[in-house]
Amino acid sequence: MILAFMLFLIFGSINLYFHLFYNEQAEEVLTRLFDTDGHRRPMPDGRMMIPPGGVFPDPAGGTVPLLPDGVMPPTGAGPGFMQEEKDFGSAFFGRTILFPHDKFDLYDYFSLVIDESGEKKSVISDYRLRYDDDTFIPITRESFKSYQQGKTNGVYNGIRWEIKKTDTGYFTACVNMQNAIAMQMWLLRLTMGLYAVCILISFFLAVLLSKWAIAPVKEALAEQKQFIADASHELKTPIAVIGANVDVLMSSMPDSKWLQYIRTENERLSQLVKDLLYLAHNDSGRIKLRKTEFNLCEMVESVVLPFESIVYEQGKTLEMDIPEAITIKADETSLKEVVIVLVDNALKNSDKGAVIRVTVWQSAGQRFIKVFNTGKG
Repeated sequence: MILAFMLFLIFGSINLYFHLFYNEQAEEVLTRLFDTDGHRRPMPDGRMMIPPGGVFPDPAGGTVPLLPDGVMPPTGAGPGFMQEEKDFGSAFFGRTILFPHDKFDLYDYFSLVIDESGEKKSVISDYRLRYDDDTFIPITRESFKSYQQGKTNGVYNGIRWEIKKTDTGYFTACVNMQNAIAMQMWLLRLTMGLYAVCILISFFLAVLLSKWAIAPVKEALAEQKQFIADASHELKTPIAVIGANVDVLMSSMPDSKWLQYIRTENERLSQLVKDLLYLAHNDSGRIKLRKTEFNLCEMVESVVLPFESIVYEQGKTLEMDIPEAITIKADETSLKEVVIVLVDNALKNSDKGAVIRVTVWQSAGQRFIKVFNTGKG
């Protein structure tokens, strides 16, 4: 869980960083377009001298140099001609699509001049545009309408725009964010895939490590179960011998309370050994249930009736609500032991004068046995 959370933070931080990075770049482009009247960089007299086809090639054509004022790129000049100082990301990672040396190299951009009535007057661009009025008109209308409503920026079909009021109308700077959005979506899918792979790898590693960690515990438990089974078998013989000798002694001294104490405790010890042996066999899966069809009511009654004398001696009341016959297919021996445990528990956890009630019934094809007692437990 902690690892999954850490991976989520790491990949989420990566996506958040690039989201903020691209938005910051677009904001810088829009700000410069406002400052330079829609051009990449103004000439000394405040105007941009644009030869046919534009000073700069399309951004998709590769990285282009940012020229100082009044300087035109020489014929055949490559992208290394008079490069602008790189930012930290560009200096550290090199000139890549993620960290271009000039923000303008990543996006195609243009500006719209809008009159007071909200109609497009002209389009300003430093290169041949691949857009037409199908793009310009909706952005013009949307930006003009948004400005009237107090909103100065927005996005249309992946093109981010920002509008300001001028002396003659309005000026809308636009930058195409489609490539940036596509890059962010690709990065999001990539990080989600890596996250899923890391989670799967972590899961399998956790399974393998858990198996390795619990192997000694499983071995210790198996040895403990085997020890209990062996000890139970070994104790059965001396217990049986003690019981036989007590019976012989009591035949000649029937009134000896000491022998009676020995017999009682020996019988209790014998029952404990049987319980231990049963548990050991049950844990090891060696006990197999033998299902037979029998009368559940007769079985419960035969188990409960022997408790009548104990109930009477303890000053309690035994009540039975058992019909004549309810047939069930189950392991009769195991079921008898369950009923004995329930009735014995009811006797042990009730005070003098308590009521012990045993009920048997069936409903919707199911059989029920209920042992109820008044008192503290």
